[in-house]
Amino acid sequence: MLEPLAASVISTVLSARHLPLPTSAQSVFKAAAHAGGSSFPSNFFNPHPRRNTKEKERAGSGVHCGVCTKDGMSGGCIGDFATTSASADKPALPRRLRLRRIVGSRPLSDASPSRIPSHGNLQRQCQSSQRRHASSSSLPKLSHDRGDSDLHRRELVYVIKTDTKHDMNKAWRSYEFVRLQGVLHSIPVTDLLVFAGKLAGYASSRYTDDTHRTTWGARLLAALHDAEPRIIKNGVDRQTWKCLMSRALALTNRLDEAITLRHEVERPRLGKDNEHQYVQMHQTLLEALDDSRGPNAAIQFLVDESTVLKKYLPSWTRSYQSELLSSVSSFRGAIWDIIRKIKQVESFFGSVDSSRSVMWQQEAGAILIQAFCDKGFPLDATAVVNALQSRDVEISLKEMMLVVKTLAKHNSFDLANTLYDAVRREREVGRHDKVLFQRTGLYLYAHQGDAVSAQQCFENINLPAHAAVGDIGLLIHAYANCSNVKRAVAIFEDFFSGALRPNIIHFSGVILAYGRSGDFDGMQDWIARMRKAGFQPDSHVFSIILQSFAERGDTSAVSNILDQMRNAGQPPSSHTATSVIALLARRMDFRGAEEVFKRALSQGVVADRQMLTAIMNAHVEAGNWSGVITVFDYLKLSAARKQFPLSIEVFNTLLKAYVLAGAPWGVVNTLYGNISETELRPDAFTYSLLIQSACDNGIMDKAVELYDEMRQRASSGQVHLRVNVYVLTILMAGWLKKSNRTKAKEVYDLMLSQGIQPNSVTYHHIIKAYTDQKSQESVETALSFLRELMDPSHDKSWLSTTRNVRSGLERVYGPLLTAYTREKDFKKVDELVKEMTSQGAPASIGTTTAALDVYRRTRNLSGLRRAWAHIFSLAVSPSDADALVEDRDMAAPESRGTALCVPLSIYIDALSALGEHDDVALAWKSVREAGFSYDANNWNQLAIACVRAGQPLRAFHILQKVLIPNRRKALALSGRDDPTSPLSSDPPASDNVTSGSEGQSRDKARRASNTRLEHRRLKYIKYKMWQSPEDFAGPLYTMHRISPAWSNWGAHPKLFQLLHQVLQKLQAGELVTYVSKTGQRVPIVQTTIEGKSYSGRRFARLQIRRIKNECQDALAAVRHWQNHLDAIEASKRPRMPSNLLRKTPTSSQRVGVSVRAIKGFPWMPRAESATCKRGAEATVKSSISGAAGRRRPRRAALVFKSVVFIRPIGKSRKRGTRRTSRAAESGSGVP
Repeated sequence: MLEPLAASVISTVLSARHLPLPTSAQSVFKAAAHAGGSSFPSNFFNPHPRRNTKEKERAGSGVHCGVCTKDGMSGGCIGDFATTSASADKPALPRRLRLRRIVGSRPLSDASPSRIPSHGNLQRQCQSSQRRHASSSSLPKLSHDRGDSDLHRRELVYVIKTDTKHDMNKAWRSYEFVRLQGVLHSIPVTDLLVFAGKLAGYASSRYTDDTHRTTWGARLLAALHDAEPRIIKNGVDRQTWKCLMSRALALTNRLDEAITLRHEVERPRLGKDNEHQYVQMHQTLLEALDDSRGPNAAIQFLVDESTVLKKYLPSWTRSYQSELLSSVSSFRGAIWDIIRKIKQVESFFGSVDSSRSVMWQQEAGAILIQAFCDKGFPLDATAVVNALQSRDVEISLKEMMLVVKTLAKHNSFDLANTLYDAVRREREVGRHDKVLFQRTGLYLYAHQGDAVSAQQCFENINLPAHAAVGDIGLLIHAYANCSNVKRAVAIFEDFFSGALRPNIIHFSGVILAYGRSGDFDGMQDWIARMRKAGFQPDSHVFSIILQSFAERGDTSAVSNILDQMRNAGQPPSSHTATSVIALLARRMDFRGAEEVFKRALSQGVVADRQMLTAIMNAHVEAGNWSGVITVFDYLKLSAARKQFPLSIEVFNTLLKAYVLAGAPWGVVNTLYGNISETELRPDAFTYSLLIQSACDNGIMDKAVELYDEMRQRASSGQVHLRVNVYVLTILMAGWLKKSNRTKAKEVYDLMLSQGIQPNSVTYHHIIKAYTDQKSQESVETALSFLRELMDPSHDKSWLSTTRNVRSGLERVYGPLLTAYTREKDFKKVDELVKEMTSQGAPASIGTTTAALDVYRRTRNLSGLRRAWAHIFSLAVSPSDADALVEDRDMAAPESRGTALCVPLSIYIDALSALGEHDDVALAWKSVREAGFSYDANNWNQLAIACVRAGQPLRAFHILQKVLIPNRRKALALSGRDDPTSPLSSDPPASDNVTSGSEGQSRDKARRASNTRLEHRRLKYIKYKMWQSPEDFAGPLYTMHRISPAWSNWGAHPKLFQLLHQVLQKLQAGELVTYVSKTGQRVPIVQTTIEGKSYSGRRFARLQIRRIKNECQDALAAVRHWQNHLDAIEASKRPRMPSNLLRKTPTSSQRVGVSVRAIKGFPWMPRAESATCKRGAEATVKSSISGAAGRRRPRRAALVFKSVVFIRPIGKSRKRGTRRTSRAAESGSGVP
């Protein structure tokens, strides 16, 4: 009966052609081809008598691996087909580990001739994706060519012996061929286990789908079945085989069997060379548990096995061999990938079985704390501490101090101090734990700059003669953070003047002290001394130096330091990139900051939270609110994925964006409340921003309340909240803004009494308070105060508190420059600019712009051209900041930013008013060719210059093609998607239109104006501003889209007014005029356009025709603006008296009241003659009397309204004038 089947098998398997077979037939013949010999047994296809059950059991009691046996089936065991007989004492695994068939990806060795599934059943159970993967393992063609067998064997050995990346699909096909050719026995079993390990690694690789893992897990099972009969009992290979078999079972979703087999693995018998197999087995089990049962189950398994896995966890520090080190690193990465999936720590402990012991919970807390602290998530570690304390589970001092150090490392000093003080109060520290406790305090106080407390902790730990080298470094760091150079140097000299040698950390601390104090000469001296001692500056030292020069704003020095780092072979780091980005942020160059960010990533730098916060701050400084929102959303998304945590610095940067944009106090206060609901705590900068917002909004009571709260918290031990010069300066400026000089003087005296040195910002507000009075006496008082400050005999330590001398001098001279510009006194302006130059602050673009403005006001053409030439030369000269952005294309639009926007607007306005229209075109072209960008003010000013030059059509084209489209783009309400990159995704706009500076408000007066406007506009927002308390950037996104104060793109009122006047004149048939060099408007009588001559009136008609046809949106915008003004004017007129809307008793009383009411209204003087006035009065009398007599008071009111709000047309007008004027007003046609 089987002869036809035999013929079919021979013709299919052994033929040269490969015929397609049903899935069931393929499985059968794969199992048949799995025979160990090179050919089938001679009696394989002969019919045999059926055996009874006992014979089957006796046949099944032969040599089997145990794992292959299932339901008494013996035919599927690889031992029956092995070419090398196994020893009689070969071990058998327990029957509870019996394999079940994996649907759709059945291993070759698992096929049994006695159990052939039907084609239909298998086809229904097998998924298409699994069939696709299984097809790659289709049966290779058998060949009797010995050369092919050797070739595949060599390929397989090459995969086994080399550690490079291989094509595992090709390797698996070679393995199948070698097995089917019967030469698998020629490969040592140890090598087969190595190949199985590679299969396991490829199957359990991360970021693969379930089908991949299941398919390759089944192939791993097949390979392990092939190797199992040849493994010696209780040897190293047996333990390795068990590790790999446990991984295979886990990959094929048989977790219970995998965990049971894992307990049979004896780690000591693996030896050091195979210890990585033990680690990899647990990693696969953890990942499989996470995929099938969730992260909580995986972490609970990790805690259960913590006794044997403790040496591989993040808390264990030791040196490993290279292969074991790679496995341990991967294992720790897998643990972190699982732990970071926990959204709430409280929910994890809530899911733990109540039968778990206290020790188990302590171990779970220790693992979570170690993981969170190792990855830099101190707030999550604090949440673990709170969760355990709520369950009355005591945490070891080691974990508590680790959390404190991690909080201090990430500048969360409030929580760190609270936790450290709680341990001091509630726990009695033993003698052995005293050193750990005091050293943690030294670390905490050193990082927050509390030198007094750090000195006390240092003395509690060390004896003067036997101080630890690490503790000395922390003590120097403590004094360096508070800029106490003398004490830092004294400690260094005291401890290292004898036999004790310093290391690079101690030199770095002293260099940091000089850098914080701004003594760059001393810093260079100590760098030379460090090199003399045999220590070359490393990346940390270079970062300190770079940050010091970047805070000073010295771009030349920063560029030189970067060159030195490259020459010294020091790779860039996130710290150096952050310092350069911060420097460009202060220059409001967010595009240059993004270029530095992209270049750092291309050089292998991994972006951290500080680096991204610096990019976000660059957008804040430039007023690019859309960029702020993009970076914050990216940071928030990264924090949700546990890539890096959010910190108070991130929220401070977002809060700074709200304050600089002039957000109302209600919005800022709500944001602060939402931040307070998190576990983050405000620092001194947070309070400074809140007080600034309260002062901008004029709420001084709230500002004083915040100041008192900050002072009380600082006095209670939170030294990082100490009141500084910035907070007191903000308060003083707020009182000066309210014209309360008494309160302002009290704040200034408090500053001096507390030993706080006023800075240039403090004196700026004092001088500005005098100049804002706009009287000659007050300006002279401000000038005398400035002279006293700049007196050589006066202490100028206030200049050392600023980043550089130039910025400090520009602050104190700025109010006086503005005052003299307002008074058109260009001599005083020139005098002040020269004085600044002599004091060490050469003329910059800002100071020269003040001179340019005064020349405009005085119509000084020669001074204008001289000042503009100087400004342009400063802008286009090679900048040291350009060297920081090596990839910047200086020929590309927006490559140089918006440095010339303000002076260009002033220059264009002055030239057009003086009739120098050709110079306007040349200046505009030169700015464009130099690579600078234009903002909305530039385009508005250019449109006005076009009108002054007698080119109204060009002005309407600017409104039509530039201002209106960019306004629509800025106000487009689009959805916020999760950003995939922190960089700006908007491409550069055409025509050098910049997308930045959407409404930054550096000036307090402008911020206050924006705030008042926002208060009025936000009352009409129909939906809730805070859609979600967790959407911290939501109001910023909404406001910068709907409010003109947050996005200044659009036509200015002055331009609208000018275009409306031009439109009226053109519609009335008047000639187009231009401003001559004498400043007079001259009509255009004759002109030539494209070779055609036009008269003045024909040219005017051509202009209005083209405006109507080519600039429809601009025309509608001008008319809409005029209608808006008319509506405002109408709303200011008196309304209908209320007594006209009531029922009046008699007709005579009604008429009398109506006439008396009408006489007081402003329509009467508009009548063109007394006759018209009397006639209109009589008409109104009769109309109102008639309506009132018929008891129709509403009709009387309508008549009254029509008289008051519609201007009557006099009899002296020509016929048709009324119709023409109405047509012109409505825009329905041209007269």
